[in-house]
Amino acid sequence: MSAFDAGTTVLDVALRGDTLLRATAYPLAFTIQGSDAEAEARLVSSESVFINRDTPAPWTDATIFRNTLVPGCFPGVVTVGATVHRTGYVNIDGQYVDNSQPGRNDGVRSYYSSIGPAVDGTCKPDVMAPGNNVISSCNSFYMERHVDSVHDREALVSCFDFQGRTYGWNVNTGTSMSAPVVAGAVALWLQACPTLTAADVKRVLARTARHPDTSLDYPNNYYGYGEIDVYRGLLDILGLDAVPGLSASQPVGVSVSLLSSGQMVLSFVRRPLGPVLFTLYRLDGVAVCSKRLVPADGLCQSVALPPLPAGVYAVQLSSSESDFTGSLLVRVP
Repeated sequence: MSAFDAGTTVLDVALRGDTLLRATAYPLAFTIQGSDAEAEARLVSSESVFINRDTPAPWTDATIFRNTLVPGCFPGVVTVGATVHRTGYVNIDGQYVDNSQPGRNDGVRSYYSSIGPAVDGTCKPDVMAPGNNVISSCNSFYMERHVDSVHDREALVSCFDFQGRTYGWNVNTGTSMSAPVVAGAVALWLQACPTLTAADVKRVLARTARHPDTSLDYPNNYYGYGEIDVYRGLLDILGLDAVPGLSASQPVGVSVSLLSSGQMVLSFVRRPLGPVLFTLYRLDGVAVCSKRLVPADGLCQSVALPPLPAGVYAVQLSSSESDFTGSLLVRVP
């Protein structure tokens, strides 16, 4: 029985020997009979750990109730699971492809995402990130060799030519898509604090991750600490999460840019209906500038800043409209 789908039969065949098996010395072949069958061949380790003194358990064993395996089962690894947000997409041919999964599709765990605990009892996974219908770059050599694939064509959302080659953007699903999201987020956090360890990252996740299923206690063996909140984690690392009045989320209707003249420009997606309060904070939480902005005729407003030392600052925008409420980080050169 599959560890992911109780209705699917899976056979595992292992070859073991007293000496190291090498493909060059021991040629191997296998034949599969029947229809609708898939096969994988891989090298696995025979190393085992012990749940207790008398019960050996291989790291590569899986059941439907515990299927986080090597290397994600190790305590020092930040193990990533997948959540579902995007339920479908429009491909390059203008067709809408519905890839919704059974049940909820509002940020909860994807049905295929592995669960814990690990074989030694460690709570796994550690964190979740979007993994369903994620649009990413497609290898141009793969596209070249699979030009007639109906499935690959259906998953293609855009392509372009560059220096004689065709490159594309396509849709993929899996923890192979959610893991790079977390890797990129941690890389951003490391820019803010280069000394972060894996243990530090897990502590940040424990303090800042979102809880998609509020009926569960966190951490747990379905979501770990929850779904990663990249921006809130960054605020936590910079020590800004405790600043009173500073939002832990960003506004979706405005962006900021800094001019060399000491002016900050706010670009709104539409004209605000009322005043917007602008406050600039240092990393120690001290407000160094505060102004009440009245909507102008244009979509851009300029704010004159006082002389500021180089560094990172937080901009807080407060409005009666949620689109224009939130915080943003800026670097003053």
